[in-house]
Amino acid sequence: MESKVATLIRIDEEIFEDIKTIADEQNRSFNKQIEYILKKYIEEYNKNE
Repeated sequence: MESKVATLIRIDEEIFEDIKTIADEQNRSFNKQIEYILKKYIEEYNKNE
């Protein structure tokens, strides 16, 4: 089973709204959308190393 870490982040309201809109369009929760964004960023980062 995958372990999860609970965390609290502070983001601008505009960014929150944009992410929430995208999450809704892609049938994801806000939390899952953040996870998806971070995973994609890490994949890109690792490709460019």
